[in-house]
Amino acid sequence: MKIMTSSTSKWILSTTAFCLAVALQACSGSGSAASGGSTSQLASGVVTGFGSVFVDGVELEDANASVVTENYDGTTTNTVLQMGQRVRVGHDGKGTANKVTLDAAVIGSVSSIDTVTTPNTLTVAGQKVTVVTDLTVGALTVWGGGYSSVTDVVVNDLVEVHGTPVYDSATQTYNVNAPVLPKFRPALAVCKLLAPSAAWTQRPKHLQ
Repeated sequence: MKIMTSSTSKWILSTTAFCLAVALQACSGSGSAASGGSTSQLASGVVTGFGSVFVDGVELEDANASVVTENYDGTTTNTVLQMGQRVRVGHDGKGTANKVTLDAAVIGSVSSIDTVTTPNTLTVAGQKVTVVTDLTVGALTVWGGGYSSVTDVVVNDLVEVHGTPVYDSATQTYNVNAPVLPKFRPALAVCKLLAPSAAWTQRPKHLQ
């Protein structure tokens, strides 16, 4: 993983040890995981639908659930979910959610941008991120935070990548297909620099 030089990046890296447990749980080849006891469980994945909330195609009733993003100091701020965002969901194991927390796959500095090849890619905190423009690949990338296309992104921007790690057997690494990719707002979010690519070889249990 590339070392970032900005003060924000240094702060993020200084808390990597704390975030590592979250990172290993939140990332998997399929993009979903579950853990915990029989009465309190945690799932993570990508929002794929509404009505209730669907996480990687699994419906969780969220009528009474709080929906939040985390702040630096550990407090939370209410937010509204978007399709394609990565989330952590606290639930009762029977399909009822009590808390939904935004949980980006990668947050970090952009070190390179490739707009020559198709699909376009970014390197974020050393992780390859794919800009999806083909529906046969997955949900199309939705930009935010001031971005309207990949041409708005510049090297050293701090970005927040939501999406699913996809294993590339040719390179034996994970790439992140990004359905949601906004510019990062460090004043609002807590450390979410997830584990480097090598850690994504671990595969947590899937949400049932």
